Amino acid sequence: MTMRLRFVLAAAFLMAACSSPEKRQQAELMDQIEQKVLLPREAGKIERFARAYKFGSADRVEAFYFVPDGQHDPWFCEGAKKGGRTNGQVALACPSPDGLEAGERRWFGNDVHLPAANDGGCDFIEVVYDIRSRTVASAKCNGHG
Repeated sequence: MTMRLRFVLAAAFLMAACSSPEKRQQAELMDQIEQKVLLPREAGKIERFARAYKFGSADRVEAFYFVPDGQHDPWFCEGAKKGGRTNGQVALACPSPDGLEAGERRWFGNDVHLPAANDGGCDFIEVVYDIRSRTVASAKCNGHG
């Protein structure tokens, strides 16, 4: 085993040991969803999306995938932040670290409203995952039935 591989394995073990059971469960759920979700063909690959997750209920995960805007409007970001800590729109409106970049994912508290958009088609995808059946109940582009 190479020294680099040993270092990577040790770092992964330490990160897993330091995270709470709740954080590990959330990471496992995100992994399960991302392995199973079939995005609409016109959406492209999952890597192009920032991904926001939360429990919708005890047996359901809700997610919102979006293609981040490369140019963040400071006015839009500040307006989202004024909405308080439950306004998940900050993830969509603001640059990192408050907002999400393509390829990033984050678990939000149950009281947080996930980001939302009124238009945008397949640059915005709503995902619902059924925990009991371990299936993706839906993955649809914004504004599509």
